[in-house]
This record gives sequence, C-alpha cells and structure tokens, in this order.
Amino acid sequence: MNSDKIQLFLENNITEYFSYLGAIQGLILAVVVLFYPERHKVSNWLLSIFLLLFAHLLVATRITEAVSTDLIFMIYGLRFLANIALLFFIKSLYQNIVWKKQGWHLVVILLDNLVIYNRVSGSPIFLEGLHLELFTVGWYFLVSFFYLFLVIRAYQEYHEKVLRNFSSLNNIGLKFVYQIILFMSLLILIDLVYAFVYFGFSGRTSTYHRVMKTLISTVFMYFIAIKGKLTPQIYQLQKIVEAPESTGKELDEIDSNEKISDEIQLVGDSVLALMKNEKFYKEENISIKDVAEKIDERPYIVSQAINTCLGKNFFDLINGYRVEEAKILMLEEKLAHLSMIGIAFEAGFSSKTAFNTAFKKHTGMTPSQFKKESSFSD
Repeated sequence: MNSDKIQLFLENNITEYFSYLGAIQGLILAVVVLFYPERHKVSNWLLSIFLLLFAHLLVATRITEAVSTDLIFMIYGLRFLANIALLFFIKSLYQNIVWKKQGWHLVVILLDNLVIYNRVSGSPIFLEGLHLELFTVGWYFLVSFFYLFLVIRAYQEYHEKVLRNFSSLNNIGLKFVYQIILFMSLLILIDLVYAFVYFGFSGRTSTYHRVMKTLISTVFMYFIAIKGKLTPQIYQLQKIVEAPESTGKELDEIDSNEKISDEIQLVGDSVLALMKNEKFYKEENISIKDVAEKIDERPYIVSQAINTCLGKNFFDLINGYRVEEAKILMLEEKLAHLSMIGIAFEAGFSSKTAFNTAFKKHTGMTPSQFKKESSFSD
C-alpha cells in the first residue's frame, strides 16, 4: 500500500470514524453536565458549552465537506469560542463573572472570522499568496497562546483560592481543570509542530496531523467520562468563597481599616485556640466553612484572618499542624505498630500522597527519613 493510499484510508476511515465518535461523546457529556446541581447553573452551562464547541471542532471538517455555501468560513469561525468558554468556566468556579465586561471577546471572534474569510475567499481583502497563509497561521497561534495564557492565569487564581479555603486538594476539581489545560496545550503543540513541518517540507502531512488531533481529542472525551472527572464536587469551592450579598465584595477585596483589623485579629486568635485546644486539624477534609461554623464566624473573614494575622493560607496552616502531630505520633512507642499511612490518618491526612507531600514541604525530609533519623538520635 503506497503513501497516497495510506493517507486516503486514514482520511476517509480512521479520522472520520473517530471524529464522529468523539463528537457524539462530547454531546452526551454536555447534556449530562446540565443535570448537575441547579445551584451552579452558570458553571454547568459554561462547561456544557465548552464540550459542545469542542465536539463541533471535531466534525467541523465533515460539515464543510457536506455543506456548500459562501458562509462556510463561519463554521471554522467558532474555533476560539471553546477557549473562551473554558476560560469563563474556570473563572466561574471561584468568582462571579461580570458579563458586561466580557464583550471584547466577541471582537476577537469577529476578527477571526474576517481572517478566515480572507483566507478561504476567492478575493482576499488583504495580503495574498504565501504571505496570506503565513498571516493566517500566525494569527491562529497568536490568539491560541493568548487564551492559553488567560486560562493558565485563571487556573493559578483558582489554585490560590483552593489553598485559602481547603485543607485537602482531593475532590476539589483542581486536577480536572489542570488536565484540561494540559490537553489544550498539547493540541496547540501538535498544531505548532505541524506548521513547522508544513512550511518546511512541502505540506504533505495534513492527513497525519488531522488523524493525530482527532484521536487525541476523542481519547480525551472518553477519558473524562471513564474516569468520572465530571462530578458535582468540582463546584465545592464556589460554595465557600462567595461573600454575603450585603457586602458586595469578594474575599480578596475586604477593607483593611482599624475596625476590621481588630475583628480579624480576634478571629485569628480563635482559629489558633481551636487548633491547639481541640486539635480540629485532625478532622478529615476540613474547610474554611467548617472552621467558620465552629467559631461562629463568616468564612471570608476567617480566611482573611489566617492570611493577614497568621501569615499563611488555610491549606498550609492545617497541614502544618498535621505534620507536627504526625511527628509526635511517630515518636510515641505505644503507636510503633502503626504504619505510615496509619500515622497519616491519625494526624488528619486523607491520603498517603498528601501526607508525604506536606511532610516533605514542612520538614525537608520524608516521613520515613524523619523516623529513621529520630531513631538514631535516641
């Protein structure tokens, strides 16, 4: 079988089959997402829209082959809407989106449609020949990397909110968002490699490029479904960080005047007393909300107190106490029968991985190394 026949087989069989397979899976997932808790309707819709748009990209080429119209450029003109939906989805996990300030994204979409029209029309508005092709490719990567930057920045803000409000990273949705970003980055990388090959080696690799992107996209759709990453727990953070409607302020925008400073100092003292006297840190998967309810205070005030008075985020505060507790437990002879995972659970950790990571961060050594060195010193 020669090279042309191989390409024809891949194009007409493998790519077509997997593109439809991935698109159908994306459609099913999008519908399922809409049945998640009604409380988080905005996040549900944004994730659903992202999946629908991504499914559309998988079959966009098939649509253009089946439809003959002068407006065919608009089919590809939706390509960056998936990036925008992903950006809004991540932001919706930790803040209320002010939609009236997001209109500039529509300008990007309109410009993209103009660039695509200029490329596929018989009478381009600006540039011609190879320069037009280079301009189109350059524009695509410019916008792609721009939105990747915005998505990564939103993820970093999300990560910071998680550390301010949770003692464990399990079942928060952080890993789910991170995996989506890695996947989107991989697709851009594939396009970048293809662009270098295309302009350097006569452009005979388009079929292999399309097959690779289609296979990876379809596998990712099924990865989401099989691993069960789409769970209501991804919206847990939003329940914590929402400030009361009466204040109209986000967690990070609390005034730092004298009255508030006095209040948060008292709250900080209450948090320390709760940890030292009741060892509340030993409770598994505790959050700012749990601590706030225990000391009868507002969650965003508790978070502010921990950050400003204690000089650390909630995640580091709780796990710091847990590490110190684990060190004590490891040195107790009556607990010598406990394994490391047993020590971790006793100290309040929910997994061995979380225990090892926190212990290494706070002590500079693994739990096993600490126990070994402590034994030698005795």
